[in-house]
Parts: sequence; structure tokens; C-alpha cells
Amino acid sequence: NESKNATGGMSDRTLTLLLATGATFACASLVARVRSRAARRLTMSGAAEPAVRWALDDDARTAASTDQAHILAQAWGSDPEIGVFGGTLCAVPFVRTTTDGLVMHGSLAYCNGGGLREGSPRPGVCLVHTAVGPQDLYLRWRAHALATRGYVVLIADLLGDPHGDGWEPAWCGPRREVYTGEGRPLLQRRTREALQQLAESPLVDASRLALVGWCFGGRAVMDVLKACTPAPPGLRAVVSFHGVVDGYVPHDLTATGGSEGSAGAEAVAAPPITARALLCHAEADPFVPRDGVDACLAALGERGCRWELQAFGAAGGARHSFTNPAQALNENPAFSYDARADAASWAAARELLADALGS
Repeated sequence: NESKNATGGMSDRTLTLLLATGATFACASLVARVRSRAARRLTMSGAAEPAVRWALDDDARTAASTDQAHILAQAWGSDPEIGVFGGTLCAVPFVRTTTDGLVMHGSLAYCNGGGLREGSPRPGVCLVHTAVGPQDLYLRWRAHALATRGYVVLIADLLGDPHGDGWEPAWCGPRREVYTGEGRPLLQRRTREALQQLAESPLVDASRLALVGWCFGGRAVMDVLKACTPAPPGLRAVVSFHGVVDGYVPHDLTATGGSEGSAGAEAVAAPPITARALLCHAEADPFVPRDGVDACLAALGERGCRWELQAFGAAGGARHSFTNPAQALNENPAFSYDARADAASWAAARELLADALGS
């Protein structure tokens, strides 16, 4: 759905030139390229020059349009949390292959200095993208903001998208389709693998993990939480922003030779859910009916999950993708940006992560 407004995007390289000449974004270093392609060793000592390179493809498309890229660059550059941070950002491509052969082209981000505690592993936060995939300026902005709070942040890739092709419906449609119907269990399995890959980083304290997802990604992270398979070790918090959630509960029947999923699944003793959950939802979101939200919360509640719902009424103007300033330019009436809902939901997410993970 979010790819319908893709009318010509902007690559990292184009954005770099824009920032260098337009003076609209104070943090040009956010899209700086590593001067050499030689591998740099990940470190949180601050001794090495920090590298900022989000993807292997320097020309990856990172927004639906040039105008939307401008909006996101301005929002990123004026983020007060990033502005007051005195340290440096490191971002590197994070390419891994799932057990079923999908090559995930994610990004790993963390910060040095600025008063952050160094020399020991930090909490890990895995971000799961919307329908348009991982090469998204919005996600990089949010990853940077979270990194300033002392988290190691992974932008996961569930589409296998190194170039930003997720903005094109003809490309991303079939890659999302594999997660529907009988393929729905694959969504939580691959999301779990991404979280596990983050947990295996030497930078990360694997006992303090969180999942955060938007839209398609909100469904993915909630599927992990609701699954009858025990939650990944260390998972303490899950946040969904305008996630397309429902009451679906993935069941693991591999031990009995059955298929996985809710429909026709044999009764199994699902373990309690110990991770906390936050769902941020717009009542006017046409892609997420309230009965789907209620069914999701019921599934969580049956397992003892401590969940919170932040719902924004229809009269307030928040619709799908209300957290993304670029949606102000989306002509599709199903989408909108709502600054108040954005600020309130982001503050609630930060509070939950700080409480559940520390830093």
C-alpha cells in the first residue's frame, strides 16, 4: 500500500549532493560515504574514525520521491534528540542469509561518545520495515535516534532488497505475497532470524532485545510475540506502529509433521509471553480495523502479556503511517502524517524501551 505513491525516488548519492548544496540538513555526515571500501572493524571504543554507510549500494533508492526525501532529511536533521547528542554515529551494511536462503540487506547502527557507556555490550533493537522495504530514510533516521540512546540498532530486511526496489509495486508485491495465506508463518520465522542475527553481534547484550515494526513490520513483530514457539531469548519489548495486526497465532507443528499456522492447528500449550508490548494505532486507519487490534490484544492477554494500546481517535486526523512526515505528501487518503500522534507514540516507545532494556 505504501508503495502507491512511488513517483521517482532519491538515492543516497543524490541526497548527499542535495545536502551539500542545499543547506537544508545540518547533518550531512549522516549520508557520508566511507572513503575506502576496505572493511572497518566494528568497535565502540571511539578510537577509529566512525563509518556511516547504510547500504552496499551507494545509489539505493531511499524515498518514494525527491520531495518526500527532502521532508525526511529535514526531520532527521532537526531531531532534537540527535541534535543534543555529542557523540558520533556508525552505520554499516549488515548482510546475512536466512536458513531458507533469503539474503537480507540490513543496516547496523550504533553511536560512540556523547556520554554513552563504552566497552561492554549494549541492548539491541531490531527495526522491521514497512511494505516498501529496508532502504528507507525514515528508518535510518529512527535508527540514528535510538542509537544515541545507547542501543545497537538493526534495520532488518524481509524482502531481500539491496537497491531500494521495494518502492516499486511490481517488484515488492510478489515478495510480500509470500508472507500471506499459507506463507504467513514465514513472516515470524524470518523476523526471528533477523533478531537472532542481531543478538549474535559482539556489540549486543543478547539478554536485552526489542523488536519495533511499522505497518507490515508491525504485523511481523507481533507475530513473533504471539507465536506458540517460545519467544527468542532476551526479547523484552515489542512495539508496533500502525501495524496490520490481527488475532493470528503462529503454531509450530513441525514436531508432529503438520503444517504451521492458526487454521486447523492442533491444540498446544503456548508458553506465557514475558515481553512487554506497545501497539500504537489510528482508529481511522482503513488497513487496520479495530476488531483486528482487539483480536491481537486478546491473543496477547490470554498468555499474560503486559500490553499497552495507544489509540488515536478518528476525529484527530491520524490515519495509516501517521508517524512518517513524508506521508503529508501522499495523495492517497488512507495515509496521513499526524505530528501529535507521531510525537506521542514515539515518546511512549522510548519510555517502554528504556524501562524494559535500560541503556
